[in-house]
Amino acid sequence: MSLSEIRSAICEILSSVSGVENVYPYLRWSTDWKAFFDLFRRSDGSAGGWMVTRSSTGEERAETAYVFRRHEFRMFGFLRLNDAQQSELAFQDQVEAICDAFRSNYSLNGTALNSGPISVDTVENRMFGSVLVHWAELTLPVLERRPW
Repeated sequence: MSLSEIRSAICEILSSVSGVENVYPYLRWSTDWKAFFDLFRRSDGSAGGWMVTRSSTGEERAETAYVFRRHEFRMFGFLRLNDAQQSELAFQDQVEAICDAFRSNYSLNGTALNSGPISVDTVENRMFGSVLVHWAELTLPVLERRPW
């Protein structure tokens, strides 16, 4: 398969998790915070979403006709913090549901030889402009076999 197909499968799996909205296959940023949050407007009016990017790829020839590519994908997610609604609990549960979705789909819809396990590297609160959000960073290793 290809990098593009793997990335698309990751976004599909991420989008299939209950409560996940606004999944992008690349990092979205803006110098205008209103424009940035408009990209991540959720159906309930709050802001949140996920971005997927590849951070590295190693390659080795293990057989005469094939190479193995070891990708590292990073997923960055956030949700606007709402203490009165205990939004941290919902966000933490969403992170766990994402881990479950990837654990049960290690071939990434048939696009990868293997993937995972996913790791939760960071869960914390951050300020985006003047908006307090929950922030998470996840890492997913993916093994791809390609013809030489």
